Order: sequence, then structure tokens, then C-alpha cells
Amino acid sequence: MSFVDVNHIQAVEFGVCLSKSQEDAWVIVPVDTTVQEVIKEMVCSTAEQLRCFVQEADLPTYEPAEKYASMEALRYPIEHDDEDTTPIKLFNAQNLPTEQNGLNDPSEIFFYFAICRDQQNKKLLAIRRAAQFKAVLKAKGRLIRWLDDTMSAVEDDIFKLDQDFDYLVTEDEIYILRPSGFEFTADLDELVLAKATQNTQKLQQVMEFVDFNGLAEYVGMHKRAARLVAAIRSRDDLSGITIDSLKAVCKATGVEVKEIDDKVGPVSGHEMHFLMLLDRRRYSLALIEENTETYEAASRRKV
Repeated sequence: MSFVDVNHIQAVEFGVCLSKSQEDAWVIVPVDTTVQEVIKEMVCSTAEQLRCFVQEADLPTYEPAEKYASMEALRYPIEHDDEDTTPIKLFNAQNLPTEQNGLNDPSEIFFYFAICRDQQNKKLLAIRRAAQFKAVLKAKGRLIRWLDDTMSAVEDDIFKLDQDFDYLVTEDEIYILRPSGFEFTADLDELVLAKATQNTQKLQQVMEFVDFNGLAEYVGMHKRAARLVAAIRSRDDLSGITIDSLKAVCKATGVEVKEIDDKVGPVSGHEMHFLMLLDRRRYSLALIEENTETYEAASRRKV
């Protein structure tokens, strides 16, 4: 785990992303020392809320299929196949171009970011979705200021930095404060869909008695299913599941399955239920005699 000394940041660069899909849209915008100090404060505020750079840090791991609140402290361990994600590519980018006029067209700004280095030259990338950043600009003409003993309208372009960032990126971890901001700027849905078939095939290697090949096409066309597969793949207890236990739980929770060549898989129309079950999101209760209730959980926390 890479600890960055956010209280002793020595170098700060500010930049913006001017397009959602093009890497060459990442540009550095020159800022003076006053803005750099504000950015340092934002980074410190983010780290303090996350408590990510302390020895006792024990943040829960981000799960693609989970429903999160607007603010939650989470960690996302960076793996080799994450290199295609926007945060990792931006973190590893070298010699980003400097654009003096990077803020000329605020409507094109997708997110803004800061690249920081501490006394040990450890690198930290901080990213924030550009929502409030552009909000004050839209209010131009309705803002006023006190100048020369007179109240006057502000006609200049004004941008408002936020109090903190959505998430922080180090060389081996992403620390998330706002899951929705992370998912939006990282374009997570498209990434998960792109890897859906690959993730499904890797599950087949772990659970050979499940017909994941039959699920691959379905997963590749449904974002929610793709997120579930990504979450299931991250589990470390799949090898403990047996075909008999799986069939029994499917029957108990109303998931219809079929068996072909010693493999079990969901019948058409039950694919999502089957994946929800594997990700521990489908369950039954029998609190009332002869009245079994089956539920699916959009969010689940292990207790």
C-alpha cells in the first residue's frame, strides 16, 4: 500500500479533461501559487475524510455491483487489467501538454484533476467531476462584488473549486470518497461491459460445473449483469461452491436452471436471478409458516 504524505506536498499541477473518450484531451492548465494552495487543502480534506493514509486504515473494497451512498470511504486495489481505465492511464501519463486556453470552453470540461508529489516524490492523482466547477460560470452577470465603494456585477469568467476531490489515485490503490464521481469519470459501465466476456470465461475456469459460456452473450449486453459478473469474479470463495449446493439454493430461491453435459446454468429469463444468487444478493426467508418469501438485494453488507 502506497502512503503519500499529503501534509507535505511539494509540487502541484492542475489539469482538465476536455473530452470523455479522447486521451489527448487531458491538458495541464497553468495556475499560480494561490490556486496550488487551495488544491493542497482539497487533497488534505479528501484524505482526512477517507482516512486512507493512516496505519490503521481498513477501508472496504469497492464492488461494481454494489449500490453506494453519495459519500462512502472505499478502496479499489489496482490490478494489472485495470491499465485501460481512465484514472490509471492518466496517473501513468507522461509529459501532458500545457494549454493556456484550457478553460476557454467550460462546457467541454468533463472533469478536473491535480497531480501532486510529496517530499519523497511519491505521486498522487486527485480527480473531481466538473459540476460545481462550471456552475458559478453559468451565474455570470448575477454575481456582484464590492469595488471602489460600489457594488458591481461580475462579468468575468469565474470557476469554483470544490471542497474536496471525488477520489485519489496512487500507484497501487484508488481511494474513493464519492462512488458516483468515480464511476462517472472512469466510465466504469463501458469498461465492465468491454471485459464482460473475459470475466465470464475466467469464472468458468473456477466453477467448471456452471455453464458460463451460455451466459457470456447475455452478460455482454446487460450492464447490470456485467457488473455482477465483475463482482462475482472478485470473490475468493467460489471454489467452495458445489453443484449440489448451488442447485439446492436455486430451487429454494426460485431460480430455474437446466443441466447440460454435467453443467448447470439458468434457463432463459433467469440469467439475472442466477447472477444475483452467485453474488449473494438473492435469498429466501420463512418467517411465516408455509409462506416462503424471496428477495433480491440491490445492496448487501456482510455481517
